[in-house]
Amino acid sequence: MTFSFNNLGNSGHLGNQMFQYAFVKSMATKYNTSFCIPPKNVFGKFYYQKLFSNIDECFDIKCVREVSNYPNVTERFFHYDQSLIDNIEGDCNFDGFFQSEKYFKDIESELRTNDFIFKDDIIRVCKDIVEEYKGSISLHIRRNDFVTNPNHPLQSNQYYMDALEQFPKDLPVLVFSDDINWCKTQEIFSDDRFLISETENAYCDLYIMSNCDYHIMCNSTFSWWGAWLSNSKNVIAPKNWFSVDCAGHNTKDLYLPDWRLL
Repeated sequence: MTFSFNNLGNSGHLGNQMFQYAFVKSMATKYNTSFCIPPKNVFGKFYYQKLFSNIDECFDIKCVREVSNYPNVTERFFHYDQSLIDNIEGDCNFDGFFQSEKYFKDIESELRTNDFIFKDDIIRVCKDIVEEYKGSISLHIRRNDFVTNPNHPLQSNQYYMDALEQFPKDLPVLVFSDDINWCKTQEIFSDDRFLISETENAYCDLYIMSNCDYHIMCNSTFSWWGAWLSNSKNVIAPKNWFSVDCAGHNTKDLYLPDWRLL
C-alpha cells in the first residue's frame, strides 16, 4: 500500500498545498507506508491560473516525487472525516482540501521540525525585521482574488478594529496583504504602530507572520498557516469564512480550539 496526491500544486496556492501535503504524509504515517507528490517540473503546471506561490519555493520538501495511477479517494465533506481516514484498503490517490489540523495532529511535531522549515535565504532576508518586531501582532488582509470571488467574503475594517481591541494597544502591528496600495489608503492603519509589509514576497511574509506572537487572521489558508506555524494561542479568526456556493461548508474543524472567533 502507498499513497499519492497527484493534484497537489494544481488545487490551490501555498496554504492549500500545505494542508494537502500534511494530510497525505499523516495518512502514510498512520498506515506505515510511503507517499508521493508531483515532481517539481509539473508542479502547478495545470493550475487554472498563475501559481503565485508553491511549497517547494518556501520549504525544502524531501519526499518521493512522482505521479501515480492509483484509484482516487476524494474528500467527502469540508469538515473532518474520521471514517475516510479509517477505511483505506489499498493504494490510493487523495484529492481534496482537507483543511483541519485534526487530519495531521499526530505528526504536528514532525511537520514543525522537519517539513515546514523555511529555506535559509528566506530566513536571512527577514532576520532583521523579525528581531526588531519580536512579539508583534500579525494582521492579514487578502483582497486581490477575493474581490471577484463571492465564495470568499472580504473581511470588513470593522472586523479588524474589533480584533485589535482584543490585544494590547501598545504592540506594533505588522500588516500583511496582497494589496499593499489599498492598505496604505485605509485610515485604520494610519497610526504609527502599524507597519505595512512591503516584502512583495509571500514566503517572507509567511515567515515573518510565523514569528509574531499575536494573530488577526482573515479567511485565508495563508493566514491559517501563519498562525499555526507561530504556535500562538493569541489568535483571532473570522466566523465569516465562506459565502454563496460555499456557505454550506461546516467549518467547525477548521479552527483550532484556542482561537477566538469574531
